[in-house]
Amino acid sequence: MVEIFNRIFEINRFYGEEIKIISLLGGKHSYVFYTIRSADTNIIGLFEVFINEVKGTYLVYDSGELTILSKLMDSDNYGAVHLGGGEDTLLIFFENFKEIFGFTMCDYKSVVSDVGATTCKPLELF
Repeated sequence: MVEIFNRIFEINRFYGEEIKIISLLGGKHSYVFYTIRSADTNIIGLFEVFINEVKGTYLVYDSGELTILSKLMDSDNYGAVHLGGGEDTLLIFFENFKEIFGFTMCDYKSVVSDVGATTCKPLELF
């Protein structure tokens, strides 16, 4: 096994909790989501991995923390963060929740077909 990603966090005393991998294009493009927490902070982090099987190389793109989390928390949705999902969907819910939030993940050659959609369409560059 080869280490492909290593991130040092600015704040100490974070505790890793969950990892969710969404693999697209037959594993050539993957989203890796992780949750970490401290005494007063919940964070969902993300990085992407692109693999070129022909050359035997990979590229890791560190996307950092998702800012959406603070917008989802309220008096009905709070506590530790949990991840779930399926083939191309990330689900986020809290330890105490009223809602489960879903996000459609598209590969780098696609874009979500419409706001709120659960399907991707080819990316049109020109």
